[in-house]
Amino acid sequence: IDPSWAAIDPIPVISTPSYGDLIAPALLTELKIQSQKDTKQLAEAKEIAYKEGFYNGTMLVGEFKGQSVQDAKAKVRERMLEAGLAFAYAEPRASSSRGVRMSASSPSWTSGTWTTERKSGEAKLRSECPGIFFFVSRSN
Repeated sequence: IDPSWAAIDPIPVISTPSYGDLIAPALLTELKIQSQKDTKQLAEAKEIAYKEGFYNGTMLVGEFKGQSVQDAKAKVRERMLEAGLAFAYAEPRASSSRGVRMSASSPSWTSGTWTTERKSGEAKLRSECPGIFFFVSRSN
């Protein structure tokens, strides 16, 4: 590999009080990470970067520049959904009974609030996906 192929100038997106505008280079130095084989330190760096960025970070670019990452996250999500650039997605999870379940976020609980159309859609989905438990939680 030619080093010029991988040469990039990082673009600051989030600023944190502890690590400044570029958290990754700071963590590489702080945790003495030398290569991708330093898996323990890389996992630690990932955890630190996520928590520091989400809980203490401030947006440096875009429509929500100057806002906390916690506040901007939901706003960015909504803008992307509205613009058709994203869709709500849930990962399948293993349940304690070792079955597969799908989780979704909904503005209302399933019991007593679903229309006939929504209930028939759920029934159809359940019949087409036997053995999968669908869990819908309230999102507001």
